[in-house]
Amino acid sequence: LIEHGIEQIEFSAKALSSLPPVTYPQLEDMRDQKSDKKSLSWPIPSSWTVPKEEIAKRRDLRKIRNIFSVDPPGCQDIDDAMHAKVLPNGDIEVGVHIADVTYFIPKGSALDKEAAKRATTFYLVDRRFDMLPSLLSSDICSLHGGVDRLAMSMIWTFTSDFQTVKNCWYGRTIIHNIQAMTYDQAHNILHDLEPDDPATPSPPPLTAGGSVNRNIIPSLRSDLAVLTRLAKILRDRRERYGGAIDLSSGVERGSELKFVLTEDGLPLEVTPKKEKQIHNTIAELMILANSKVAEIIHSRFPDASLLRIHGAAEQVAVEDLSKLLGLAGLKSIDKGGKGGERLADALKYAIQSSQNQDKMVEKELGSMFQSIATRAMSEANYVCTGTLERDKSLVHFGLGLERYTHFTSP
Repeated sequence: LIEHGIEQIEFSAKALSSLPPVTYPQLEDMRDQKSDKKSLSWPIPSSWTVPKEEIAKRRDLRKIRNIFSVDPPGCQDIDDAMHAKVLPNGDIEVGVHIADVTYFIPKGSALDKEAAKRATTFYLVDRRFDMLPSLLSSDICSLHGGVDRLAMSMIWTFTSDFQTVKNCWYGRTIIHNIQAMTYDQAHNILHDLEPDDPATPSPPPLTAGGSVNRNIIPSLRSDLAVLTRLAKILRDRRERYGGAIDLSSGVERGSELKFVLTEDGLPLEVTPKKEKQIHNTIAELMILANSKVAEIIHSRFPDASLLRIHGAAEQVAVEDLSKLLGLAGLKSIDKGGKGGERLADALKYAIQSSQNQDKMVEKELGSMFQSIATRAMSEANYVCTGTLERDKSLVHFGLGLERYTHFTSP
């Protein structure tokens, strides 16, 4: 952060002045009762509600769709939520809803400029540095459970087998998150297990992972099952037809690490995060939304679209991986076909073959193959289409998609 000159100073009074005026009812109640505010569970919710004039401008989904979110434990900035609904004719409606942050940030304002200097929110092991004031990032721009929020939504209508998209709607919405779950809670619900661990203390307010409302568990299970079925189809389609390359960590070979710290903030333990099917499900929904938004903005604004592009694997690196597979006694990379498909097929074969070995060999070979395949890939970049040559490829090679952007990261 220091090297790249990322500012982490407090927001200026001018920037904060553009925030909506709010009060904190819990804090005011404690003042009236002359109680110690230290006894409160922080953070505490503000008084903000959706302005009446905004309701008429948006599609109101609060009472007609069961929208929920799935995030890591302790998450306060809930960016995305989703829903699934089987329609009377058998079609299936799926929605991805992203916090409408732009509503709260006037273009060119002091807040807009100071947020731009920060570029993004930075997450470290024991803290985070916010791009926006916490009132926005952790409260009114966060799609918390049990409250109304403003969103930007993508809603698809699929045939019952998910093979055809019959309709796609996008626009500004008002949503109500019926349950802000963690990945473990969603996983347990999906597998007919108890969603809440009695030994785990309840999270503070404005945090994912509160106790699940038992009355809605059956509907959550049904909706999660629908989304899981869709995600498997989407992933298979990207790999089969787009040549997508899976460099994810897997259950045992995790590259994303979880740190356990002492009370003094010193590292005590580090373990790979275990990946469950629910992680893939949520990821595929985000990929679906991002790719569709990229298609839309590029078709409407071909010279002013912010896209995420990823070039093909470098030939030399692919050949190095092929030689390594040969030395390991495995199938080398086929020299015919698309580079992405060749690399993806070789990597799948290598990992499957390594899984036939003992556990230690499996972990070592799998990690090595994935590491080398990752290095074979070029780095993904953000681009504005108007700055590129007309014949410049805009594909995202790693995901196997023609267009991609980061709509789901507001």
